[in-house]
Amino acid sequence: MCTNCRATIKQKTNTGFGGCQIPRSCSNANDEKNDGQCPLDPFTIIADKSEFIDIQKLKLQETPEDIPTGEMPRHITLFCERNLVNKVKPGYRINVIGIYRVQTNEFKSKKNDKYSNTVRKPYIEVIG
Repeated sequence: MCTNCRATIKQKTNTGFGGCQIPRSCSNANDEKNDGQCPLDPFTIIADKSEFIDIQKLKLQETPEDIPTGEMPRHITLFCERNLVNKVKPGYRINVIGIYRVQTNEFKSKKNDKYSNTVRKPYIEVIG
């Protein structure tokens, strides 16, 4: 909801670790019905009118029998949601069906720097 004009919007989120992108400006900012112009970042989240789902982040690690002597076990992050949350406990051996995805985060070192650093983290979105 906009703190100035009380306009509400519905915003869907991306699956996985995408999160929700809240708009920085109100679509009614220049409406003549407003008493004043809506400021930058006017939106607040109304928890009572929001819908939330359960999510869980897990770390899947290869079994100790499959690791060559002297090496560290490889691992990958798993993303579970809804009815797949809290189904496993640490130490369980599981089979996973999922979608291999990559989360990207961009970091700019300076304002005028034309090169940016991108960190890509693979994860599996569990579907079964």
